[in-house]
Amino acid sequence: KVLKYRDDATMKDAKRAMNEFKVMYSVNHPCICKATGINIAEPIEITNSEGQQEKSTTIALFFEYLPYKLKEFLKIPIINNTLKVRIVLDIVHAMNYLHKNGMMHRNLTVENIMLNSLFETKLVDFYLVKIIETVFDDSYFSESSLTKCVGNFLYMSPEMANEEDYEYK
Repeated sequence: KVLKYRDDATMKDAKRAMNEFKVMYSVNHPCICKATGINIAEPIEITNSEGQQEKSTTIALFFEYLPYKLKEFLKIPIINNTLKVRIVLDIVHAMNYLHKNGMMHRNLTVENIMLNSLFETKLVDFYLVKIIETVFDDSYFSESSLTKCVGNFLYMSPEMANEEDYEYK
């Protein structure tokens, strides 16, 4: 995954990419894609405003290889219901793991679920992950800082879509 070069790319984009890598590298769950490396000086060629090619530097994140997108995989007619149920259970286990460890994915869509060559489910794209800062089991700091309308509108909870207050639960 390469942080795409744009004229309006900001330091905030770079910080989010670094945060995504840090979270995915530290997470250890069989249903979550494993981060393997990072290159903070990845050279790429871009086309400038005059149409000329020039070199630029961006950030590249390296993850385990996942050949199948869930969206495409489910179109195959031979996929049986047992495998579909296992995929759903894997997603539930991964989300449970994240929530128990004080994290919200905030962008769980069919596009962010992939499968490896053994058809094991893997959650990807932790770009919008929110880590809840906890002190005690029932207390947390982030209530006032939870961003509203983050992620894909079609997959948002009603309170996020309506820009209401929400919490990690």
